[in-house]
Amino acid sequence: MTIDTAAPRRRPVALFVAVGLAGAVGLSVANGRRVQNQRVHELSSPVQEKRDATVKELMLAEDLTDVLTATQNTSPDADKDEAAKAQNAKSLILRQNASASAQRVVIAGGVPDDVAFSTLFALRKDADGGVKGHATDSLVFLGQKSPENLQVLVKKLGDGDPDARGAAGDALAKIGGDTVAKSVDALVKNSDEQDTSLSVSGKLGDAAVPYAVRRLSDPDMSFRAKMAELLGTTGSATAIPALIDATKQENPIVRRAALLSLSKVVQANYAAAAKSDDKLALLRTSEPTLIAALSETSNDARVRSQAGLTLGRFTDPQSIQTLTRALGDDDNLVRLSAVAALQSSGLPAVGPLLALLNGGGNETSRALAAQALGGIGAPEVAPALSRYVSSVEPSATVRQGAVIGLGRLSRAEAVPALVASLEDPDVQVSGAAGDALLNGSMTAAAIPPLIAEFSRPAPAAFNASRVLARMGIAPTEALKTAVASPNPEIQTWAAITLGESGTKDASVAALLETLRQSRSAEVQYAAGQALVRLSEG
Repeated sequence: MTIDTAAPRRRPVALFVAVGLAGAVGLSVANGRRVQNQRVHELSSPVQEKRDATVKELMLAEDLTDVLTATQNTSPDADKDEAAKAQNAKSLILRQNASASAQRVVIAGGVPDDVAFSTLFALRKDADGGVKGHATDSLVFLGQKSPENLQVLVKKLGDGDPDARGAAGDALAKIGGDTVAKSVDALVKNSDEQDTSLSVSGKLGDAAVPYAVRRLSDPDMSFRAKMAELLGTTGSATAIPALIDATKQENPIVRRAALLSLSKVVQANYAAAAKSDDKLALLRTSEPTLIAALSETSNDARVRSQAGLTLGRFTDPQSIQTLTRALGDDDNLVRLSAVAALQSSGLPAVGPLLALLNGGGNETSRALAAQALGGIGAPEVAPALSRYVSSVEPSATVRQGAVIGLGRLSRAEAVPALVASLEDPDVQVSGAAGDALLNGSMTAAAIPPLIAEFSRPAPAAFNASRVLARMGIAPTEALKTAVASPNPEIQTWAAITLGESGTKDASVAALLETLRQSRSAEVQYAAGQALVRLSEG
């Protein structure tokens, strides 16, 4: 045997280094996982004080959001995997608890303000509204703590990160007050911060009004229009005098913005104004301007329709007269807004609308007057509208309007006239009558007279059957009388109705089986077809 006395071969140093590094990396990853798991365990503690202490440590280390993010499964198919869904459900609870802890830590002054701001802006990126809410409330606390902190939020309005801008804007809007309004106003001419600044100002209400009013004289026309829009966004009634003045500016874009904002502010404040004579008087100062806006046909349809809707809040004769005239306007949007506004006006509008219906306008305005009357629902409306659903009224448009009005009444007293309208020679009128009878509050009262129509010739029986079928199972019990009728015509329509209803209830099938035993071949066929239809449906 030969013994090799040569020196042993040395392995390259680089190999040892590589192995050592790989081991170190593996150890580091393992340690990282252990630390992460330990932190998650601490954040999951049922003891609030322990959770708060852990959150404080993580905030100071600037690791809180990293730890929380790591608890989520963000794979594209996470919502399809049960394990991933369970993981994310636990993560949500963890993140919500942690954000609540962060809020308590911030309020207690447990971390420096700059550390708090960094963590809270990061938490605002969370998809959960609860986490965002805790972060926002914490930012509000910080902003109210000192002028320096408030300026941190103001400066964030120009941040390149939209999440940061949104967080700062939401916090500033909640803080409110003149100091915020003044600070934000200083940025509205800066293109980088303008959109966010205007959004914040719009949420500040009364505080933003003086600043926006002052800028209504800005040389830049488009900026003046933005200020007019901003006054509408504030919803503040104190903006009304300035908006009325702005509607008189020469520039049509500014006038339009001012008119829309004026309508918006009046509508936003009218309900509360009922409790304050002074505020109501302030709102009423807008009425002449709005009447002019609705009457001026050179204004676009949106301006006129919003003015009309706002005038519906005022119940004096001049507003109602203007709205009644608008029912005959050439623009459909304006006409429809006038209908809605007159319904809002209520009883004071009944007299003028009845006068219009009784021949005071063209057929379109009369039909819309009938619809508005139905929406108001005064006691004298049902008899008045019932007179116009018969063929004595030559205009099908007016008859259809009266039918729609009766449907809006939602009263049993309207049922006879609506059932009679199923025989109207105009399909638009008979169709509107069928739709009206489907109003839930009239269904019970409508079923018996509709079944009674089975004994009448088409189209009455056909249309009645269609309406009953659209009611689903509701007429089933009442249809037993039709099934038991000795009249094959009535039985046939009962079978057709049950089949078209699409109702697979056993009671329906039982009635149809009874009809299949009829001596009438026509009834047998109708019942058989109905059963087939239900089985296929």
